[in-house]
Order: sequence, then structure tokens, then C-alpha cells
Amino acid sequence: MVKLTGFVYTKDGRAIGQALVKCNGQSAFTNFDGKFEFKDLKPGDYVLIVTVKGFKGYKESVTLKEDCVKTVYLNEEKGSSKIYGYVYDAENGKPLTLGVVIVTLPFSNRYTKIDGNGYYEINDLPSGSYEVIASPLNYISEKVKVELSEGEAKKVDFRCNRLIEEPPWG
Repeated sequence: MVKLTGFVYTKDGRAIGQALVKCNGQSAFTNFDGKFEFKDLKPGDYVLIVTVKGFKGYKESVTLKEDCVKTVYLNEEKGSSKIYGYVYDAENGKPLTLGVVIVTLPFSNRYTKIDGNGYYEINDLPSGSYEVIASPLNYISEKVKVELSEGEAKKVDFRCNRLIEEPPWG
């Protein structure tokens, strides 16, 4: 029996955790340092597939005769879709101008500042499902799930409630 061990990195050498790695029907996720491992494989031909949201997929044929270590470098995936919109005060409808909007990704989130008109825009997203969070200063963050097709521009407005802090004495 042989073992296939490997590491998944960005093109600039940063480890990618939580990448899905498949090898002839078996699957594993990379850990925090990008490492994956398949044990007790029979010598022979295998197909190694690596996928993680926000990066181009990777596929390679591997012939295992003995234990093997593979290093995989992934390119960030750019798309032609975007999410844009405005962030408003839920009570009075006025635009909120301080804070950020975040698109969460498994490896590296995408951030943009809310501008002076309450507007935000995040470009170059590939198609897929995203969690988008508006986090204005002194307001409760709001989040939504957004599904994008390639080339789609989707408007998502947020209405956030003011953060009210209780005094420590009740």
C-alpha cells in the first residue's frame, strides 16, 4: 500500500485550508496549513482533483508506485459578476456611509468600503453562492445569501438597525 500526501497553496505560496481534494472516489479537506493525505492506496493510476471556492479547479493524473508528495498551486478565480447596492438606516432610510460590505469566501474574504452615498460594489466574482454581510459602524450587521450566474450584476440593498448598547448598570 502507498500513501498520497500533498499541500495546496495559492500561486504566491499561502496555504489554503478547507480545499476539497478528491482521489478516485475518496475525498479529504486540507487542514489549516494546506495539507491533505490519502492512506492505504494500491499502487496504480489516480486522478487528483482539488476545488475551493474563489480559485480555479485543479486536475492531474498521478501514477503511484510508492509514497508520493504533491504540491498544488491554485490561481484565484476571477469572474465577470458583481454584487452592488446601498446600505441604509432601517429606521429613517438615510444612507449609511461608514463601514464595510464583505463577501465571505473559504480562504480570503472580499471587502469594500461603503462610500459617502451609502453605495458599495464588489466586482470580478465568479458565478456561485455567496454570503454577503453589511457591517456599518455603530449598526447591527446584516447578512444575506446571494446566488450569481456568470456575468450577472445583482443589486442587494441592506437596511441595518442602530446598535443600542445597554449600560452596564442595567
